[in-house]
Amino acid sequence: MGIPEVEQQVRVSLRQRGIRIATPIKQTHSLTCYYHGAEGYIGVPFWQVVKSPEALHRTLLHECGHAFMYENFCWESAAFERLFGRLTTPYPGNPGLLWAAITPRTMKHVSAYAKAHPEEDFAETFVHVVQRGSLSGFSLEVQRKIEFVRDAVKRHSKSVK
Repeated sequence: MGIPEVEQQVRVSLRQRGIRIATPIKQTHSLTCYYHGAEGYIGVPFWQVVKSPEALHRTLLHECGHAFMYENFCWESAAFERLFGRLTTPYPGNPGLLWAAITPRTMKHVSAYAKAHPEEDFAETFVHVVQRGSLSGFSLEVQRKIEFVRDAVKRHSKSVK
């Protein structure tokens, strides 16, 4: 299964939730969600295709999370900055922290990758909302991020019949 088939699956699963992503997906040399002004694309490299369809599906959902954030200007709200931080500022490193020793109830992010940058945090939280959406087992800080993304999806989604 290649990019077009998995892209179709991702777009169908998003449409079922009323989520529309206008950003095109194309094959590139690096994995990215690139935006310059109003124009953008999700780039998926050749090497990503050799992974399992499930991994490609999740990766495309993650990149769609970036696209959703940009298409709907989610980063412009005070709530985004309060929960995720400034889009222009990466999260500080966590030297000395053993990730395995942190439980979901004490985590500040929905995944390990989310702790890199506010953009990655939003995209990973978007994947969680689309795939699971549950608040249970997460710290209050993560629950607030999940609720923010859920509300953004509701606000910017088309009604599903």
